[in-house]
Amino acid sequence: MKRPPGGVLAPPVAVPAVPGEAPATVKVPAPFAPLFRSAEQFVARYFADRVEDPAHGTLSIAGERYILVRAASMSVEFFDLVTSLYEDKGTEISRSLAGNLLYDVANAIGKADARAFHERMGLSDPIARLSAGPVHFSYSGWAFVDISGESRPSPDENCFLLYDHPFSFESDAWKRHDRRSDFPVCVMSAGYSSGWCSESFGIPLVAVEIACTARGDEHCRFVMAPPAHIERRLDEVLLREHGGERRHRHSGDQRALIPTFFQRKQLEDELRRTNEALEERVRERTVALEKANAELALQVAARARSEAVIAEREARMEQALRSVQAGTWYWNLETDELAFSESFEPLLGLDSPAQGARVAERFLDRVHPEDRASLVRERTRLGERGGDVQREVRVRWNDTDRSWRWLSLQARVSMGPGGRPIRALGVLMDITERKAATEARRDLERNMAQAQKLESLGVLAGGIAHDFNNLLVGMLGNADLALADLPATSPARELVQGIERAATRAAELTRQMLAYAGKGRFVVEPLSLNRIITDVADLLGAAISKKASLHFDFAEDLPLVDADPTQLRQVAMNLIMNASDALGQGSGSISVVTRAERAERKLLRTLLLGAELPDGPYVRLEVRDTGAGMDPATQARVFEPFFSTKFTGRGLGLAAVLGIMRAHGGAIGVDSVRGRGTTFTLLFPASAKSREDEYLTPRSASPSAASPTSTGTVLVVDDDETVREVAHQILERAGLQVLRAVDGQAALATFDAEGDQVDLVLLDVTMPVMSGAETLAALRARGWTGPVVLMSGYSLQEADEHLGHLGAAGFVQKPFRRVDLVATVIDQLGKPAGQAEPGA
Repeated sequence: MKRPPGGVLAPPVAVPAVPGEAPATVKVPAPFAPLFRSAEQFVARYFADRVEDPAHGTLSIAGERYILVRAASMSVEFFDLVTSLYEDKGTEISRSLAGNLLYDVANAIGKADARAFHERMGLSDPIARLSAGPVHFSYSGWAFVDISGESRPSPDENCFLLYDHPFSFESDAWKRHDRRSDFPVCVMSAGYSSGWCSESFGIPLVAVEIACTARGDEHCRFVMAPPAHIERRLDEVLLREHGGERRHRHSGDQRALIPTFFQRKQLEDELRRTNEALEERVRERTVALEKANAELALQVAARARSEAVIAEREARMEQALRSVQAGTWYWNLETDELAFSESFEPLLGLDSPAQGARVAERFLDRVHPEDRASLVRERTRLGERGGDVQREVRVRWNDTDRSWRWLSLQARVSMGPGGRPIRALGVLMDITERKAATEARRDLERNMAQAQKLESLGVLAGGIAHDFNNLLVGMLGNADLALADLPATSPARELVQGIERAATRAAELTRQMLAYAGKGRFVVEPLSLNRIITDVADLLGAAISKKASLHFDFAEDLPLVDADPTQLRQVAMNLIMNASDALGQGSGSISVVTRAERAERKLLRTLLLGAELPDGPYVRLEVRDTGAGMDPATQARVFEPFFSTKFTGRGLGLAAVLGIMRAHGGAIGVDSVRGRGTTFTLLFPASAKSREDEYLTPRSASPSAASPTSTGTVLVVDDDETVREVAHQILERAGLQVLRAVDGQAALATFDAEGDQVDLVLLDVTMPVMSGAETLAALRARGWTGPVVLMSGYSLQEADEHLGHLGAAGFVQKPFRRVDLVATVIDQLGKPAGQAEPGA
């Protein structure tokens, strides 16, 4: 068979091409049409020979027995069943398990069907062997196959197939169940196709679905290539089909799922080769060890004949055991005599010689009372059990300085004539430091797990707050517009003001959620923590319990901290109010302590958010109360949003504190005992600055109630229709012309068409299709030098971090008020070109 340039096989000479005639059951490039028509004729005759015999429960086609299976049972219902069976493993694992099962089964079926058809058709050419597969696919109800002209079907490592299934049974089953998937579902089609083609070409191939109608794509599209090249082929196709935008196959959108069938095969082969190599190494090492053991036996026998050498070895052993705080002991089970090595004497504080029956009693007297019974039971078991038994027991030992140390005692019992235990030999080690290190590691792991859990909740809270802020833009903005239109005497003003107040309270809740997520709006400056707490205490004097006494213990010359004054006040207010609530109706005290200290890694690892902080100078804040305290379970959840031990949750108080500490690079911990109270400890990195800014002075005066007016054209870019509409109404009433765009691409199209009319761009930071950063970069690339005002539910700092280098001129926090938006826009329009400062 001849192959034309480019690697595409030419049609076989044996089957003449008929101009204009194409196969009915498969769509292929024109050069392959004759070959597939020939296969189509054979498969049509094959399926025409169909015999159904319900009386015997058989269905035969061309003498081969077939079975009918509902499409849904091998697709959507199968995924649902496996997901329910493995619900505890999570959606990702159960989905992967279901997909791999279906893929592997279909792959095996595809290989077997291909082998049977090749024998019946008497085919040997690889392309001819492949041709019956798509036709059989159509007749058996799996799918219609549309092979792309980009395909390069060759029986070698360069093989590449790109094809569509316009009517896949798997995606059709999902749609017939009114279900939509977030991942490609046609795994059996991929498995069957790769099995058939692998058998046809005699090389391993793997097929991956990259588009699926069950997920909302226009078609079900597949890429097939050898396992070693499938990643590269997927990258090439995805990069080409998505306009140069690389989509990661393992991200949340599940663009493509690569089955693990061939990966497992490769791993099995590699493991087998590794095992064979290891076995050979073990054989070689065994020979070497046997030789070494023989030589060692000779050496030991020789040394046994020399008492001087034995004595020297014993002395060295004693010295080594003493250096690691360990020793050996011997217990005669028949006489109850206990003897220790010399290395035991300084460790145990026993008089020399440390042997005899009284030694066991003296040793037991200094064991912790709670561990004494277990040690006695273990000693009894050693004397009663038969066989060569090794045991270990750990006890607390009263050291000579009256402190408790942990000892590990290991013993092996030797048997005498008649199977009677006669002696026990053992090793004792001081494991106090080891246990302390183990406990420290466990504490660190618990703190890290808690921090990761709270970090996940923070991401969720931040996302909810961001979306909710867009809704609040509509509420506050429309309320502002309505109040501007209503006469001062209108009875409806009070109702609209009620809406405005409710939306304002909701905005405060979103700010707390953003604070918990570490994305709240803040302006950092050097501050005195003592001053902040004093101001908050003055404000809270009437709010805290009348039976609570508030005490302050402020360190003099306390270093400043780099923080946002508003959020620092919120931290102090939430902690003090929380302490007041903990006192309940009873009397008690609340103590607020500040100190300067140099925190070491040992301390930082015990605090939430502290595991990654460096050693260095910190400012400590402690808020203590003498309330009821908390049990460990409550302490583990105290920083979760809306968690409370009261009848109803109190909001995001302590959760917001955690988010603020995260945003400020600090750490926080809680220590509480039931009936004795609670202490919250916070560490702020000390500022390198020595002068406190005048943080109580407002940064700018609030805009007047009457909005100013101006002229010019503003391009409003936001994916939320409500935000666009409200901004349009507000700016239009301020005398401005307004153009609107639903996303970054639409903004660029508008700019290309009417860019000479645009004086300012009002740009949302977070959008689909194109983000605010990408849109702003594209505008700058087009030569736009005019002012761009950013708007976001997140903080100015976060927006500035991502877009500041692109020259954003201003920022409006969502949800914005009418006067704030108009003042910011008119202020930027009034500045000469190129004079606006980022983040202004």
